[in-house]
Amino acid sequence: MLPRLLLALLFCAGLCTSASAFAVYGAIGDKYNQLGKDRSPVGAPLSDEADAPYGGRFNNFRWGAIYWHPTIGAHAVWGAIFGKWNELGRVGYGYPITDETGTPDGRGRYNHFRALQINGKPEASIYWTPQTGAHAVYGAIRAKWAEQGWERGRLGYPVSDEYQDGNGRRSDFEWGSIRWTAAGGAVVSYAGSLLPPTGGFGDIAIRGVEVAVMGRPIGGNTAFLSEMELCRIIRSSQDRIGNTIKDLARGQINPRIRPFSIRSDARVQMSPNCGARAAVVTACADSARIRLLLPRNVFFINITTPGPLPGWADPRFSIDFDLSADAQIILPTRAGAPLGLGQVTVRATNLHWDSQNLTGDVVRLANSIATLLTGNDLTAQFTRDLSFSFGGVTTTLGQLSPLTSRLPANARVESCVVGNVLRLDGRTDPAPPPLVVR
Repeated sequence: MLPRLLLALLFCAGLCTSASAFAVYGAIGDKYNQLGKDRSPVGAPLSDEADAPYGGRFNNFRWGAIYWHPTIGAHAVWGAIFGKWNELGRVGYGYPITDETGTPDGRGRYNHFRALQINGKPEASIYWTPQTGAHAVYGAIRAKWAEQGWERGRLGYPVSDEYQDGNGRRSDFEWGSIRWTAAGGAVVSYAGSLLPPTGGFGDIAIRGVEVAVMGRPIGGNTAFLSEMELCRIIRSSQDRIGNTIKDLARGQINPRIRPFSIRSDARVQMSPNCGARAAVVTACADSARIRLLLPRNVFFINITTPGPLPGWADPRFSIDFDLSADAQIILPTRAGAPLGLGQVTVRATNLHWDSQNLTGDVVRLANSIATLLTGNDLTAQFTRDLSFSFGGVTTTLGQLSPLTSRLPANARVESCVVGNVLRLDGRTDPAPPPLVVR
């Protein structure tokens, strides 16, 4: 037993690149040494070198991994990008063909990968920033994004993984999206492309927020108030919107036509298309406005109604409509103060309904639902105590409170848009004298 132990110690002394009991050697050991051994971004080894799928080798480390393949060489993946890669199946997503690398604009990090097990050996990527997190981009969507200039193009960084969108696939970015279908290929939509001309709404778009002290940034969120974030929030409220409309519709049933009732499985299907914009009229202002449009949403409903024969019938009808929202955000003027909300308007327009039972009772009920969708009741449901609670936006606005609480207690807050980013600047210097017009 003792000779075997001595042999193992001699082996590790000659080949291991760290003081741990795990063997790291060869090309992987060279990469580990190059990165700084135990002080490297991957940390101390957690495994001996072992076989990896499709003809490679790997070592696990405390904060990442190094993978080697004879056609690629050895490359390291760590941190949040490693977490995303691990979630995607490691080399099932692709072997790393780069170490984690900083992006040219200095904001983010990335790794490129190659799927050796797939014909053509397609390449893919994972991009990360502190504000957007780590997201995977691959296939035709990645090719289109690269064509647009990668993260330095008009779309910015990815803010979602690729996901199913109707009959296609889609990835969202900071300032737009790319949607792929078999028939149309990869198509780019830029932020606000669904919205009509601003018409005085605000010519300076907001694509994120940062908090600063005397002009020096101390934190922020580039996704906040972006089109993709606003659209994500509104879509996440699909069930709530459906339940709200269903409850309002129940209240619209005329007592004279009871025992008609609305079946409990009524629901809303939100549009896969969305346009949103947050903007100010002047660069330095005390408020901003949000405009949002979801065209062609559908509300499906069954009405339990007496039939011509004994028993009940459940004719189904649907009503499709455009949904728009317009809200004013009141910006804070002192440290720790939350964002407030001014006037909010929610509208449903361009209503069309279709039914398999065109009896007078169903027509009357459809007209009642149309009335509530286009009336003030819809806005009232989503605005309570001057709080914009449509689809969870209240919670999202509240995310800024911890940021502004980091400002000096005696600071006043000046709001300006700098390069399309809303800056909430805590100032402790004397306020400028008020402008006097003579």
